[in-house]
Amino acid sequence: MIVGLGNPGRTYEDTRHNAGFMVLDRLAARWGAVFKADRQRKCEVAAGPGVLLVKPSTFMNESGLCVGPMMRFFKLDPRSVFVIHDEVDFPLGVIKLREKGSAGGHNGIKSLIAHMGTQEFPRLRFGIGQPRGKGEMIGHVLGKFRPEERELLDVTLGKAEDAVLYTMEHGITRAGNIFNAVPNNVKTCFFIILCTYGIGNHFYITVFFTPFQCGKNCCEYFKIFDFIRCVKSVSERLCPIYMYCVHIATYMRLIP
Repeated sequence: MIVGLGNPGRTYEDTRHNAGFMVLDRLAARWGAVFKADRQRKCEVAAGPGVLLVKPSTFMNESGLCVGPMMRFFKLDPRSVFVIHDEVDFPLGVIKLREKGSAGGHNGIKSLIAHMGTQEFPRLRFGIGQPRGKGEMIGHVLGKFRPEERELLDVTLGKAEDAVLYTMEHGITRAGNIFNAVPNNVKTCFFIILCTYGIGNHFYITVFFTPFQCGKNCCEYFKIFDFIRCVKSVSERLCPIYMYCVHIATYMRLIP
C-alpha cells in the first residue's frame, strides 16, 4: 500500500503540504488508475498493479484515522505501508527514502504513528523548503508553489515517481542507496558508456551516448546497466562474443 499525505479539497490542491498527493497522482496517471472514495475508511483509493494507492480524506493532522484502519482491514505489515509526505527540512529538488523513524515534527506522520502503533514503516520525504521569513510556516506549507519553482517541481515529482517504482521492484534499502545519493541540483545527465567486445580475434569499440532527465527515466538508466551486466555474464559463458563496460563518463548540466 502506498499512502500519499495531504489535505483534501480544491482549496489545498497543488499546495506544498500536498506533495504526497501529487506523487500519487503521477503514479495513478502512469497506471491508468482512478481514485474512488471509501467513506467508511475515510480515504480515496486507486488500484495499481499489485498495490493500492491511498489518499486520506481527513485533514493532514488526522491522516492516521484512514491509514490505521486500512492497514488492519487488509492485514498489512506496517513495513509494507509506504508513505510519501512533504519535508520542510529539505529544499525543493531533494527527496530522501527512509526505512523507519520518528515523525520529526510532521503532524501527519505523528498521526500515522499513533494509529498504526509503530514508527517502523518506510517513507519518502519530499523536500518543499523552509519559509522565507520567521512565523510563516503555516502559510508556507499551505501555499502553492511559485511559478519559478514549477520546472524543478516537475523534475522532482518525476524523481519521486521513479524512486517509488524502484523501491517496489528492489526494496527501499537498494533504492535509498541510489536515490538518496542523486545530486539535488542535477537537471540533465548524459552518460557515455564505452564498451569493448570481441568476435573471434577481432576487437571492436562501441560508444553508447544516452541522455536522460533526472526524474524522467532514471529507472530505465539503471535497467540498461543491469542488461549490460547480464549480457557480459551470459556471453562470456556461452559464446566467443564478450563485452566489457570499461568506462563511464558523466556530464551534468546543473540547474541555475
